[in-house]
Amino acid sequence: MKKVAEYEKMVPAMLKKQKALSVVNENLRSQLLAQDEIHQILNSKKLLEFYTSIQNRDAFNVLLDLCQEEWQPSVETHLEPASQLLVVLMRLRLGLLFKDLAHRFKMCYSTASLIFSDWMNILHAVGQTFVM
Repeated sequence: MKKVAEYEKMVPAMLKKQKALSVVNENLRSQLLAQDEIHQILNSKKLLEFYTSIQNRDAFNVLLDLCQEEWQPSVETHLEPASQLLVVLMRLRLGLLFKDLAHRFKMCYSTASLIFSDWMNILHAVGQTFVM
């Protein structure tokens, strides 16, 4: 009987912990779904061209490699560099708002804005080497 009472006292704390873990689980699922969508775009010629106007993954990777030579991230994010570049190119091509990009890529509005600003500086630096 004494053990039952001890276990009953533990129930509220366990329920609270379970609720917190459920929130963490949902966030992780959301991030996985976002990553899956990103990979679908990057691995589909039609989607990549629609969202970025870049013809294929090889051209995207060349641009990414050039940018990464200059890249020094000023914001910590769960997004890989390829995903960050995709954010920027989608905004440039489609005029998507930061709120929309933040929702699609599962990040804060301010993070989307900072990523865009950082990468625009990088694209400017890389682009200058090709313009005379």
